[in-house]
Amino acid sequence: MFACATKPTTRLEDRVRKAGLPVLTDLRLNRYFNLFDNFYDVITLPQVLKKHRIDILHTHLSHDHVIGILGNSLCRRKVFLVRTVHEAVPRHRTPLERFVYRKMTDRIITICESARESLIQDLKEDSAKVKTIHGAVDIKRFNPRIKGDKIREKFGLDEKLPVAGVIAHLHDHGKHEYFLKAIPEVKKAASNAKFFIVGRGSHRPALEKLVKELNIIDDVIFAGHWDEDLPQVLAALDVKVYLVPGFDGSCRAVLEAMAMEKPVVAAKVGPLPETIKDGLTGFLVDPEDTSALACAIVRLFKDKKLARKMGRRGRRLIEEEFREHIRTARTEEVYYDLMKEAPKLRS
Repeated sequence: MFACATKPTTRLEDRVRKAGLPVLTDLRLNRYFNLFDNFYDVITLPQVLKKHRIDILHTHLSHDHVIGILGNSLCRRKVFLVRTVHEAVPRHRTPLERFVYRKMTDRIITICESARESLIQDLKEDSAKVKTIHGAVDIKRFNPRIKGDKIREKFGLDEKLPVAGVIAHLHDHGKHEYFLKAIPEVKKAASNAKFFIVGRGSHRPALEKLVKELNIIDDVIFAGHWDEDLPQVLAALDVKVYLVPGFDGSCRAVLEAMAMEKPVVAAKVGPLPETIKDGLTGFLVDPEDTSALACAIVRLFKDKKLARKMGRRGRRLIEEEFREHIRTARTEEVYYDLMKEAPKLRS
């Protein structure tokens, strides 16, 4: 059962309904702090859990985690609480967070091993309580048979021109500026190359200003935001560059590129080293080392055979480890293991 806010309707909710799964709208689930909405959810949640005979409550953000804990505390029958921590970069928890995770959460799921190890060490928690479940990608939607001809045609690019691009929200900590600063060096070896900045956000004016300062206006294309046609945009690239873990830490954008058989140049941060096999499916670089970034892009531009091999290896890795049914099965394993221990945990 999928619980969502009563408004506004989200794309995820639409997907859940189309899949024929039950959608619960009894809770307000305001993602921002609101005393009245939060209080309403806390007192309503016990009734919902009892009405639908819920055994496991799975939360994903601090907000719903806290509501789950408070609402669950008002239930006569224990409902097990699972929390997925989407943070990719390890950090120390506050004393309150440690208490919540250790004493009031039955299972914790992280999105990469580095985050899991950090959490276990920080919480001094039993390693069996913390599980890693990597992200997943729809390999039917993102597949190498898709062509990027229409995208290249739209932006006036010949099919033989080498193109590298970043696809990410344009925010001030996205490290787009390092990609832009690497371009002049790439141009020394690949003078006809073009570079995509795909996405939208408040940081675009600053990036456009930097493009002018670097004198690369004719080389950089701000392609805007794409949704349904995103696979075609990826197909138009020869190299995908990704320098931050992303908002949810799952590095979905990297997984999508790999599923499309695109070699990736990525930063050595968060879960990216667990996704990109350095020298096999792409290259890992220091995100602020523009020379290393430029060298990696140029090498993939110049060595087409290597780029193709990396792309194919990436696709195989996605098929073996990062498919949606694999993530689902591993999540179900967490639920099954938890229910097996139910008598002991409920005693």
